[in-house]
Amino acid sequence: MKQILYTLLFFVFVWSNSLSAQNSSCADPDPFCANSAVQNFNINSAGADASITDPNNNYDCLFTSPRPSWFYLQIQNGGNLNMQMIGYDASGNQVDVDFILYGPFANLSAATSGCGNYGNGGTGGNVLDCSFDPSAIENINITGATTGQVYILLVTGYSASSSSYTLQQTSGTATTNCSSINTGNCGETVYDIGGASGDYINNMDVTTTFCPSVAGGTVTLNFSSFSTESCCDDLFIYNGNSTSATLLGTYQGTTSPGTISSTTAGGGCITIRFVSDGSVVSSGYAFSVICNSPPATCGITAVTYGAPSICNDNGTPSNAADDFYTVNITVTYSNRPNTGNLVLSGDASASIAVASTGATSYTFNNVQFPANGNAAAITATFSAAATCTLTNASGPAVSSCSSLVPCNPNNGTWN
Repeated sequence: MKQILYTLLFFVFVWSNSLSAQNSSCADPDPFCANSAVQNFNINSAGADASITDPNNNYDCLFTSPRPSWFYLQIQNGGNLNMQMIGYDASGNQVDVDFILYGPFANLSAATSGCGNYGNGGTGGNVLDCSFDPSAIENINITGATTGQVYILLVTGYSASSSSYTLQQTSGTATTNCSSINTGNCGETVYDIGGASGDYINNMDVTTTFCPSVAGGTVTLNFSSFSTESCCDDLFIYNGNSTSATLLGTYQGTTSPGTISSTTAGGGCITIRFVSDGSVVSSGYAFSVICNSPPATCGITAVTYGAPSICNDNGTPSNAADDFYTVNITVTYSNRPNTGNLVLSGDASASIAVASTGATSYTFNNVQFPANGNAAAITATFSAAATCTLTNASGPAVSSCSSLVPCNPNNGTWN
């Protein structure tokens, strides 16, 4: 019956949904992971069958493969892995989804290079699990996975109303790598389980992590809409890759997070957890995911000395220890931090707030050094970026200018 119904719907669907979609080809899979928390993923709302867009893969049990969404999973710790997938429509009702699992592959590069040959053995891997069952609940099983292996998962939306699915690890000792999950969503818009126009559902507890596409970067979530039950349905946002990271904020009702960003201190990732109670739903949320490039690295390129002044005996011509001279010191730099001070240390000391320095250089005037005949050595450092530092130990060497009073005998003593 499922095949007959699809035949009737297929032509209408293909002609009315010809827009391209993210991860609709096996050449561009998105990452996913599975653990005890429920992960939420969108199913593409458009796109021809996978057998049309990527025709040379072996689709095994999938008689049809509408609106394909391709994902990859990497094993962190080996063992068996059993997962449960549940499909939903935009109103939160359970609907039919199907899947096929390929692998294992040695790494992500090997996995993506197998696109177009999946399920045919060799570099294309094998079909490990497949279901074309009409149920909304599917069980995906991996046996004997080893650390580092990658698996390719194709999820298809057989039901014309399917818009998302949840995935949760139900048993098995294997764990999966969640550190890169959703890096493929950079630049995309993410919705709650209700999609762009539907409401979320009751009794949700969904955690999703977004990480930057480049190591050292950060992530910004820009919310365009937000509406939850004001008393009881909460969105928690954390600065890091888990809910044990620093809590950035808790939001409910129509109090939107607006624009909120992770920091590099949190590994650049940002994690959201959405929890709803057993009654009353709303339109939920929508936000775009912006992956920010790593901040430019601060660098001090030069510490230079101007012409020194003449020696000053400090008004004590008989005491060479307090003789000094002054010199202007110019520090040249790039990508300075926005906070803290620019500090001189070593044979002399000085400090200036970064806000008062120039964009590429700053000159400390009349810095005082001891006139002891030794070459001056100075280190320049930005206090907010301790590794942004440079030393110049080849400064002027100015000798003492004090005139010492000779010691003469006086009644058998020396003075």
